[in-house]
Amino acid sequence: FSHQHIFNPLPLNIYKPLDRKYARNCFNLPIDKKIIVFAADNISSKRKGLKFLLGAIKLLENKENLFFVSIGRNKLKFDTDVPYRHLGSFNDDLSIAILYSAANLSIVPSLEDNSPNSIIESLSCGCPIVGFNIGGIPELINNKNLGFLCEVGEIELANSIKKALNFNFSRDIIRNFAENTFSYKTVSKSYVSNFRKLLNN
Repeated sequence: FSHQHIFNPLPLNIYKPLDRKYARNCFNLPIDKKIIVFAADNISSKRKGLKFLLGAIKLLENKENLFFVSIGRNKLKFDTDVPYRHLGSFNDDLSIAILYSAANLSIVPSLEDNSPNSIIESLSCGCPIVGFNIGGIPELINNKNLGFLCEVGEIELANSIKKALNFNFSRDIIRNFAENTFSYKTVSKSYVSNFRKLLNN
């Protein structure tokens, strides 16, 4: 049977790139560091690949220039020399949008996932992604202007994070992709188009 994948929409008037300095000041995050974000409903879930993320961070260089932030239920047992802050669970869209606007990079090391909302939210705020090449993630990170994919593994993830931190991403290009993919107008048109095809057949 034929099938069509339609991504989840987002309110792009909320999820949008904000001034990075302003966004960092909102959470009292350092202005002069490269901020890496990890977001999950339950950050200690094995399915979210936390073990690989922590292992990868230990392999990174120039740790004094990095700052790691997580959001979600539970808190990481974080024993590396990268500065780290857990902000807890967010219950509103605006706080999530501000955090992604503050970040240089979002990491999605899921071992199982379809179309993670964390990727859609991050891209909508102009924040690039590094994630594993599994499930629906490659459908979202489909070119290097949006982020980097890698095979499952700590070394592979660390290498992709290094590449991403040194890559000159354009917030405008990332945002443009989000507007053309995740807006309510785009998603609703996709549904209507598919319903019409079904009716015509």
